[in-house]
Amino acid sequence: MAKIMWLETVLQLVYKCYAVIEKLHNIKDTSLNFLLGYEFEAKARLGHTDLEMIVDKALQISGLDPRVFENFANVSFMVFNGMSEIGIKCIKLAIKNHLEKPIIDFTALSKNIHCLINVSLQFGSLSNPETKEDAYSFYEDTLKVIDSLEKGKYPEMEIVWLMTKAWNCGIHLYT
Repeated sequence: MAKIMWLETVLQLVYKCYAVIEKLHNIKDTSLNFLLGYEFEAKARLGHTDLEMIVDKALQISGLDPRVFENFANVSFMVFNGMSEIGIKCIKLAIKNHLEKPIIDFTALSKNIHCLINVSLQFGSLSNPETKEDAYSFYEDTLKVIDSLEKGKYPEMEIVWLMTKAWNCGIHLYT
């Protein structure tokens, strides 16, 4: 019961901070990133169903750091025991944001792709062909990303991991 009260208090404080930021208009700091994260986590832990609205609010902010979506995904995977469609959506958004940056952080990008493939394989049952087909489509997308980016920049161990996972996924998908 005390935990619920604390989380409700966090939400109230976040809304007050939003009001202050709204009055300051052209503020150039990362406080909005933190507020979105606090709001997302508090609502997720309270079991609110409007987490999608927070993600949409984050999408409207230009130049938002991909780590915001990574944090949303981590929270949703933690709160919902790894079974979260919104977490998968957030990881995809983080990947998209990384690819839109003028200078790509290949380590962070590969970490997100790694997470997306792992979660997609674990999201459904291991014998579910749809789950494996989703993962396979992510492998194909990743291959296109690796081919289109600067050669030699994507972490080599991640490429080896991807090849191994894709091989195993293909064997289980087609047997």
